[in-house]
Amino acid sequence: MVTLLKKIPAEFVICLLTALASYTAMALLFLYPLILSIKGFSPLEIGAAWVAFEIALVLGRPWCNIFLHEHGTKKGLILGALMMAAGIILLALFTFFPVIILGRIIQGAGWGLFIVSNNLHNARILPVEIRGLGFGLAGIAPILPQMTFFPLGEWFVLSGHILTVFLMATLACILSSLIALGITSGVESKDKRLSFHALARQYWQDKEIRAILLAGSAFAMLAAPVLPYMANGAKEWGTVGSAFLLPAALTSLIMRLFLSRTVDHLGNRLLRPFFLISCAGLTFSCWTSTTLSMFTGGILYGIGSGLIYPLIFSEIARASKGQNMTGLFVLFNTFIDLVWVVAPLAAAFLAQLVGFGWMLRVISIIIGGCVLFLSLKIWPCLQDNRREN
Repeated sequence: MVTLLKKIPAEFVICLLTALASYTAMALLFLYPLILSIKGFSPLEIGAAWVAFEIALVLGRPWCNIFLHEHGTKKGLILGALMMAAGIILLALFTFFPVIILGRIIQGAGWGLFIVSNNLHNARILPVEIRGLGFGLAGIAPILPQMTFFPLGEWFVLSGHILTVFLMATLACILSSLIALGITSGVESKDKRLSFHALARQYWQDKEIRAILLAGSAFAMLAAPVLPYMANGAKEWGTVGSAFLLPAALTSLIMRLFLSRTVDHLGNRLLRPFFLISCAGLTFSCWTSTTLSMFTGGILYGIGSGLIYPLIFSEIARASKGQNMTGLFVLFNTFIDLVWVVAPLAAAFLAQLVGFGWMLRVISIIIGGCVLFLSLKIWPCLQDNRREN
């Protein structure tokens, strides 16, 4: 293991620290639906504020594609983090709903640029033979803040110290941009830049890449209608969202730190079983709804998502074969973001009718059905293509 770690470039460590700071802000902003709920906004307004963030991500993808081709990943990391900070400041200072939407749009556009820059930079600098391990280590960036700053932020919010959460998130984004200055080589693509429409048309026709794109969408489905509202649902069940999120985060962290090397050995053979494990954990937690069952289900959820993260990113990098990696990573993240646009809003509509608790229960069944369909009909082609290669 020590020998393998020596192969990881120093640039990767800087990129990881940059991501840790930005994911800290994102972990805190997962509490934003709870903040809006406390301030008296309706479920539909809460959903609209969340979806504004995701719409900005999707509509900003063509610009993101152009920016990364022309300016590279280092500038993408810096500008993305600063845009997030600007959006958070607006959310902290104003409760006028149109300004809230504007703040979420700025924050979303910044996060869209940042996250593609981060994943693309890692894909380009990591040696192919340890790409799974590298993305596994990169996967601790969203996990550590979820384990630490989410429970802390939830305590601050429930205690009435909401501005403290906004301040922490803003400082985290600024710190991220400062760390990114230490990156010495902002990787710029030498690929021919295609229009976003041409990218989508070209890669959707590739059976293998289409299966990986849908795997990214399925991974987003496990989180998009769940994580933003888990604290709200748990409140209705008489418990707290961190009872699920904390063990899920800890288990994911362990999986990524110690078992992500299996991605380099087994590849997409891990896809179906670990997706199904995550679905089982989510469904068990939502339908039993006790603190103990949420803890147990969170562990199962974390086992699955712990390896899904490095797997799907290493697979999309492998499928690119080094050609137009910039465009493919932009498209891959767009498939993830589209789910984050539709799912939270649909969940908010459902919550308006039946409450957050029952919404999460219904959503867990829908997610399980979609994953089962993909497992039986779509993903088997990945193993066939792997054997052919």
